[in-house]
Amino acid sequence: MSKVSLQNIQKKFSGAEKPVVHNVSFEVEDREFMVLVGPSGCGKSTTLRIIAGLEQPDSGKVFIGGRDVTDLSPKDRDIAMVFQNYSLYPHLNVFENLAFSLKLRKTSKKEIEQKVDKAAGILGIEHLLTRKPRELSGGQRQRVALGRAIVREPQVFLFDEPLSNLDAKLRVQMRTEILKLHRQIQTTVVYVTHDQMEAMTMGDRIVVLKDGQIQQIDAPLNIYHHPRNQFTAGFIGSPAMNFLELEKTDSGYAFPGGKIAEPAALKNHHPRTLGVRPEKIKFTNNGSCEISFKAALEVSEKMGHETLHHFRLESQPLVLREMGEKSDIRPGQEYQLGFNYRDCCFFDAAGETIQPVFTD
Repeated sequence: MSKVSLQNIQKKFSGAEKPVVHNVSFEVEDREFMVLVGPSGCGKSTTLRIIAGLEQPDSGKVFIGGRDVTDLSPKDRDIAMVFQNYSLYPHLNVFENLAFSLKLRKTSKKEIEQKVDKAAGILGIEHLLTRKPRELSGGQRQRVALGRAIVREPQVFLFDEPLSNLDAKLRVQMRTEILKLHRQIQTTVVYVTHDQMEAMTMGDRIVVLKDGQIQQIDAPLNIYHHPRNQFTAGFIGSPAMNFLELEKTDSGYAFPGGKIAEPAALKNHHPRTLGVRPEKIKFTNNGSCEISFKAALEVSEKMGHETLHHFRLESQPLVLREMGEKSDIRPGQEYQLGFNYRDCCFFDAAGETIQPVFTD
């Protein structure tokens, strides 16, 4: 078993006003791919370093495989870490880089060769074993860094933004490679990223962090469709969820350019903000949507498979995502748009999601 458990982890750096990690608790199941995601400074990398033993928590416990490792050094935790920087030894070739940690453990030459050959085969870098790091591309160096972790056969893999130094195309490719690797070796993974797209496409579950505190832990699609608060709703999803500020009226609520009747599900809840995903907004002229309003188009981004239309409702921006493209849509013109109650999220003054959620 390689389950990871954090219990009430607290960490505050000297001179800081607030803890960088505040009362964080979660469990990563055996063989699960868990992603920690959030903006810069949210505490995700510090949390990972606490799991690795590179930072000591002020309070709380860390368990790996059911064993309390809070006070153990990194080398005694049976983990392997892949960093943002590849940290390869420039004077050693690929084989020697892969074998380095095994030699430190005084592993036999035969076993080293077997483990290095196995890792190289998994990653498809057998033909690179005699090359030095300077002779490798960014993607090849990242594979070597992964291989160096694989040969150790740890209980847990820890990834600290390993793809952030790669270009966009290579990041997509390496996302796939890491997921394939996880399926092959079936080891528990804790993966840190600031990129919500990586989190959505890679994680079995996601931990969303803000200011050192957990906002939500759930499967990617559950977080996308049922965010617990406005921060999570706005952070997960690209383009981000549209937010429209609401004002109470005699008959319901008004937002810039439109209004809604007060549904029975919202009575006594006092919503302050309405949220709707860009793909849930439609062009409509026939009253097919429960909420309808007009907005002026500022610009359209045509990407072939989809188009992002950017509107403005008075001072508030609004993005509509449409599959394919419309040839008759022109910037500067006003269009009738709409969406339905079941596609909305409503948030209170504190930014918390109001329940119940509207359903079909």
